[in-house]
Amino acid sequence: MNSIVKALGKVVAPCGLVLAFLAPVAGAQAEGYKVLHTFSGHTNGDGAEPWASLITDGAGNLYGTTISGGTSNGGTVFKIAPNGTETVLYNFCYGAHCRDGELPHDGLIMDQSGNLYGTATYGGDANGQGVVFRLASDGTETILYEFQGSPNDGQYPYGGLLLDKSGSLYGTTVGGGPDNDGTVFKLAPDGTETVLHTFTNSASDGNEPMGSLVADKDGNLYGTTSIGGSDDLGTVFRQGPDGFALLHSFTGSPGDGTHANPGLIMDKAGNLYGSTSNGGANGDGTVFKLAPDGTETILHSFPDATGDGQTPVGNVVMDKAGNIYGSTFWGGANDDGAVFELAPDGTETVLHSFCQEPNCNNGAWPEAGPTLDKAGNVYGTTSQSGKFGDGTLFRIRK
Repeated sequence: MNSIVKALGKVVAPCGLVLAFLAPVAGAQAEGYKVLHTFSGHTNGDGAEPWASLITDGAGNLYGTTISGGTSNGGTVFKIAPNGTETVLYNFCYGAHCRDGELPHDGLIMDQSGNLYGTATYGGDANGQGVVFRLASDGTETILYEFQGSPNDGQYPYGGLLLDKSGSLYGTTVGGGPDNDGTVFKLAPDGTETVLHTFTNSASDGNEPMGSLVADKDGNLYGTTSIGGSDDLGTVFRQGPDGFALLHSFTGSPGDGTHANPGLIMDKAGNLYGSTSNGGANGDGTVFKLAPDGTETILHSFPDATGDGQTPVGNVVMDKAGNIYGSTFWGGANDDGAVFELAPDGTETVLHSFCQEPNCNNGAWPEAGPTLDKAGNVYGTTSQSGKFGDGTLFRIRK
């Protein structure tokens, strides 16, 4: 297994390579940025370092996870009400014999009954190799599955989950399998797990999937790997009823991205959209589109330009008009990260530049992509900065 899984704890995203200037950033920063919650960390009983995208319910409440903080410093599940009031719904334990899981790196999904589902990268009785959990609305946690690890099972679920109409859950693990290069798995409602694919780090396969999956109407699953493929720079794959297929191997600068970020989105025509943390015309990352026939289009290469974002992180999201939104770990006016909007014609606008002390304290270094509500407002998290230095949850009104 490669080095990524060895650094799953508290790490930062890799810095993009700094090359040539590409294009100017259009537009001014959007008004209406507001920090809704500043995480205060373990000593205050709050979460710290949110690394995951958020979800929202019909009442406008936001839900997410932190990788540390909480009563045991093993991470939390939290809820933020529309008025900004936070409720810590669950505190994960930390250390040996944490059966309930620890350090959840990705976000949550919610069923029609209001139950939350997610993964914790570590914890569980089987040598702490990660768990799938369900959290009821009253805060009761149920461990649905504990990963057993190599060679027959996955280990370290870094990404989130996908829920189908029958109640089965789908996800990935960054490690495990015969070659310890990760898996795609299915978890039936009765708790039976099926390993759908084991990655091999060959030219025709990926290695170390770190994100959630997206499905089409035919039940095919799509995802990314951070490395592997023909140039060992990451891949996009499909896992279907008929088996596994590699859709794209990233080839690197200047014509392609490298190291695909976790998570994809799909439009009604079956096109996939995502981002890479590096590569592109300037080495600072890309936003890409992958057509159903496998044709890739680079929608944006991030430039080495003052004020623009660099090194995109996490998933992207799309509004009804076809505008794409995402976050970058570096760049922006203060080199502390940014939120960007990419119009259908390719015009990019930096909606907000993050900054940390001593200049300001509105959050820094987002680790996940943003979330949109029905009104088009943008929500997200930063992993650092804020009053206590443990990250923030923000809103950008459009």
